[in-house]
Order: sequence, then structure tokens, then C-alpha cells
Amino acid sequence: MKKNLLITVLSVWTTISFGQHNSDKNNQPDSVVVFVSFIVETNGSITHINTDKIKCKPCSNEYKKRIENEAIRVVKEMPKRDGHKQKTKYVLPLTFKRED
Repeated sequence: MKKNLLITVLSVWTTISFGQHNSDKNNQPDSVVVFVSFIVETNGSITHINTDKIKCKPCSNEYKKRIENEAIRVVKEMPKRDGHKQKTKYVLPLTFKRED
């Protein structure tokens, strides 16, 4: 039997501070949005964590990779979810703001 996969987009905007090297500050924007998708299993665990999109046109590939790793780390730290009767896919937009 094939299980249905319910796709839900979270409209929660999370702000996370993400430090960077001094040499990056002049070349990088004040904020970056990363869309992270993950699946909440029927037991409440979070699996299949991926970054879908990073909104940061002037960012270097190295900077994007650091932000991508931080976004994945944040989602891995989320607590287990309760009350799911079926697998549910979420897309969470995370906003990273630069600290000076």
C-alpha cells in the first residue's frame, strides 16, 4: 500500500544570527534566506533534510555552503514532532542576518 505524502509549507520566518569573517562583510548582503525541506515521520522524527533554495545573489559559493550547513544543523536540532498520522514534508524558510 502506498502512503500519501502531505506537503506543507511552513509560513514561519526564523531569524538566526550567523557570524562571518571580516573579509566577507563587504561582499555579502545583510540577510540571506535559505529554504530547507524535511520530512516528519509518523514517529515524529525529522528525516531527509535538504536545502532547496538559497536567496543570496552576490554570495560566494563558500559563503553559501557555510550558510547551507548552518541551516541543516538548525533543523537537525529541532525537537521531535508529535501527532503525525502520516509522513509530512515541510519547507521552512530560514532568514540569516549578519551581525556586525
